[in-house]
Amino acid sequence: MDLNHGLAFSNSHMRIWAGEYMDCKDADVVVISAGVAQKPGESRRDLLKRNTIVFKSIIEPITESGFNGIFLVATNPVDIMTKITCDLSGFNPRRVLGSGTALDSARLRYLLGNYMHVDPRNVHAYVIGEHGDSEFIPWSNAMVSTKSVLSILEESNGAFNQEHLASIEEDVRTAAYRIIEAKRATYYGIGMSLNRITGPSLEMSALYLRCLQIFVESMDSVVYLSACHVLSIKMVFKRFWKFL
Repeated sequence: MDLNHGLAFSNSHMRIWAGEYMDCKDADVVVISAGVAQKPGESRRDLLKRNTIVFKSIIEPITESGFNGIFLVATNPVDIMTKITCDLSGFNPRRVLGSGTALDSARLRYLLGNYMHVDPRNVHAYVIGEHGDSEFIPWSNAMVSTKSVLSILEESNGAFNQEHLASIEEDVRTAAYRIIEAKRATYYGIGMSLNRITGPSLEMSALYLRCLQIFVESMDSVVYLSACHVLSIKMVFKRFWKFL
């Protein structure tokens, strides 16, 4: 009811209701964010066992509904939960995606833009690898508009420095812990990230470059990691391996 009262202000027509699993049968995308809350001091991996139990109760009724779309997973530890979703659903790995480091990359763009006094929308920098403590930033590919961040540092006469970039990287890596400590959960940032990821599949919109989790086949197994991909209106992904 509360959400429906805001529909007059929305940019497009939509219907909002409390549905059931059977309502997933003709969905294009199912986003899974269900799971136990991460407690202060817990790592994302500490949630694995409990959230696996939650997923076992969710995935089966969704697939039994006749759902034939794309799973998008946001539950932590998202790298592993995306793989678990793939295994439990029996779906082709190309149809099971994770939000990956999309939020981490947004945090990076905000912090870097704030440091260099530019709009974060003009910052093009990405976090790749795990959505967690081992994630990293390929600084050699970071840009502000069309100029390399490392070039800006070299030409800044000390106004910007590598030490502060290292501090930004640490702030990005630990942001979730600080937010959870302050207000017990993260929801606005990841909600906006998921909206941005799903947008091209639900609207006739332009292509987006995003750091998402997508499968990698290696030695007869499937693993998920975050790398940069171009996302089309049909949820087609192209890998940008130059970032690895």
